[in-house]
Amino acid sequence: MLTTLTTNKSLAQELREKAVVPLQQNERASVWYQVYTDGSHVYGTAAAPRKFILWRLDVDNEVLSNLSTVDLPESAIIDVGIRDLIEDAISEGAWD
Repeated sequence: MLTTLTTNKSLAQELREKAVVPLQQNERASVWYQVYTDGSHVYGTAAAPRKFILWRLDVDNEVLSNLSTVDLPESAIIDVGIRDLIEDAISEGAWD
């Protein structure tokens, strides 16, 4: 079950280093700061030209690592909440 992750200053900095900057550089993406966690991973979203990106970072001893992404067409996000998109991707094994 996903819960909304409340970010503090150090977590926000780590998210920026591990997810935001790489996605901006590699995908020209605009990262949204609404993040979720299931305890083992941190999940979020980004918008890039002609696609929508779901991203995930592993959590190990409170350290974030291993950015992985799943690309969706822009049409996939119409009338669907961000949390629902992420939960569907998890249940469908999108990162496996």
